[in-house]
Amino acid sequence: MSTTHPGPRTGIEVAGSSPSQKVPAARPRRRRNLRVVLFCFALVAPVVLIRVFTAGYPMVQTAVTSLQNDNPTQGPATWAGFDNYTYLAENPQIQGSLFFTAVFAVVSTLLEIVIGLALAVLLNQKFRFRRLARAVNLLPWAIPAVVAGVAFKFALDPQYGVIAGLLNLVGFDGVSWLSEVNPARVSVIGVNVWRNAGFVAVLLLAALQTIPGELYEAAQVDGANAWGQFRRITLPLVMPVVLSAGMFMLIWQVASFDLVLAMTGGGPGTATSVLGYSAYVIGFQNFNFGRSAAVAMVLLVFVCIIGTVFSLARRRYEK
Repeated sequence: MSTTHPGPRTGIEVAGSSPSQKVPAARPRRRRNLRVVLFCFALVAPVVLIRVFTAGYPMVQTAVTSLQNDNPTQGPATWAGFDNYTYLAENPQIQGSLFFTAVFAVVSTLLEIVIGLALAVLLNQKFRFRRLARAVNLLPWAIPAVVAGVAFKFALDPQYGVIAGLLNLVGFDGVSWLSEVNPARVSVIGVNVWRNAGFVAVLLLAALQTIPGELYEAAQVDGANAWGQFRRITLPLVMPVVLSAGMFMLIWQVASFDLVLAMTGGGPGTATSVLGYSAYVIGFQNFNFGRSAAVAMVLLVFVCIIGTVFSLARRRYEK
């Protein structure tokens, strides 16, 4: 009677093996999965730590400072509760800054989207020196805001400014572009749009280049004119990018103040003062860091609201 010797058994080959025999095969797999997870955490951890120290900690510290009476000229910081926020709500200059911040950000963003989309459609056409035109389109955005502000401050001077002189020739004689309330506001918004419209155009141009040409060919066969193609093909397909660009530009301009600082200094009076500039003046000229931090927290709330609204709008549109 011959005796058969079965081959080597493993935990997954033998159906009738006991649970203790399956453990050796499952345990190495779990260890490999754990190593992969730990490796991924090791890759992400430095970035998370950097963001915590560069964004999370300053945000928490600003929130704490906004609840304090922190003025180095008056001694150590003391607890103030919500007094700084009450001051902001009752101060007419802060209310004026809030109003102009909303006007500056909303009007600038709308004009940048409209002009940027027009430039993108133009730069998407085939013509001679198209690459050069695309490069020139970005030059205003490449100029720092402080440099642009100082340059336009001289260019709009009513006596010696080149742009002011040209505007005088077309019927705007005698207008003090940076010394009167409404002209100063128009000037700041105009320069801001001039700087950023080209950047928006590049974003929208990238979206236009993803639209298949067959769609336009089919529309032409159906007899659609240029406006019909733009309204029914171009605009719906680039709308997600329009919403994203609008969100970024609106957030960017709500928090910006460098152009105002260099061009008008918030004047005349406080007519062109934005919230970011008010925070700068309160904190670094009046040395009241508690109130300055409160202004920064108000800006943070506005930024969060803007981001949430645009994100919901984009999700709803994509559905």
